[in-house]
Amino acid sequence: MHIFSKNLWTLFGSRLFTHSGLSIMGVFLPTFIYLEYGGSLYAVILTFILGYSIHLLLIPLAAKLLKPVGMKKLMILALVPFLVVALGALSLWDQAPTLMLAIYIVSWAAYRALYWVPYHVEVTTFLDEGHRGRQVSFFTNLVAVSAIITPLAGGFIIQFWGFQWIFIVGLVLVALSVIPLLFMEETHEEYTFSYKDSITELFAKKNRNLLYAYAGDGAQGVVALVFWPIFIYLILDGNFAAVGAVSSLVIVATIVLSAFAGEWVDRMSRTQLLMVSTVIYTTGWFLKSFATTALHIFLFDAYQSAGKAVNRITFDAGSYTHLADNGHYVDEYTAFKEMALNIGRILMLIFAGFLAVLFGIKVAFILAAFASLTMVLINGTLKKHASSH
Repeated sequence: MHIFSKNLWTLFGSRLFTHSGLSIMGVFLPTFIYLEYGGSLYAVILTFILGYSIHLLLIPLAAKLLKPVGMKKLMILALVPFLVVALGALSLWDQAPTLMLAIYIVSWAAYRALYWVPYHVEVTTFLDEGHRGRQVSFFTNLVAVSAIITPLAGGFIIQFWGFQWIFIVGLVLVALSVIPLLFMEETHEEYTFSYKDSITELFAKKNRNLLYAYAGDGAQGVVALVFWPIFIYLILDGNFAAVGAVSSLVIVATIVLSAFAGEWVDRMSRTQLLMVSTVIYTTGWFLKSFATTALHIFLFDAYQSAGKAVNRITFDAGSYTHLADNGHYVDEYTAFKEMALNIGRILMLIFAGFLAVLFGIKVAFILAAFASLTMVLINGTLKKHASSH
């Protein structure tokens, strides 16, 4: 596409490899931990709480490296060694489960802390102001095409060869993701806040809407990442090939819907689009709580993807617009965004884990529905932050 710069192509190309490496194991990882700890949902929840908590604490420290190290080098460092080590630990799980889990959690948190702030800052820098919606939509669709194959492949690999091999395949793909980054320009940004200031600024009144919006996004996202895959596994009686197949079919439906979303985002009111898509996305969570068969999983997930297609692209395009509007503060607000996402994830995991004792795993879907509503706050409110500076 002519609207893509070389830097954007290399950045998105690298992300495509990374996403594919994580996607081949993503829908299966919570179930892997769930099974390794005797069907304990709380072992899964604790694993992710620890990971997101370490990630949260590391973000301001990692952001301080943006200027001396450079954003390209930080992303490479995040991928190799940290993400490679994390996946390597999972592949060696049988050697020493507790040790490997600890290595995975710490390495995974370090990868996220080092990777996501420079990645989003670079995307914000490289996106074209007049084509953000179409560019985000194009990349979303490109990732989705690869994601059709990865869950399906992952399910069959597990079914016939075991979990170890999806971690090995994921590791190889992540290692390959470094290659495109080598051809991207190096850029530097200075993160101006101290560790203490990062905390106080995030919770400051002027940033309250940012905190609520991204915490809501993180909260509903972690339900899709942690609770929904285990729920699918239980409904499909442990058939990993079926889990992968259903997940891939849902992605096909998402591609069809999101193919048109980018144009809508650039041409129509983001407020209207986000409101309508949020209603669909929210009711989709409610429907998922009634799923009892593979057909239900597909229909309800596909329905929700109709809202997700527009919701995600609108939300992301709006987020990058907000970050770009902040000019000098783009890296600070990117860090705040990542911190808020983790706060939402941690609170949801704690709250949903507690209520699951009383009401079962489906309660997480109801909580996700309410959390997704807070994402609407991103519209028309975050631009106020830019003007305040």
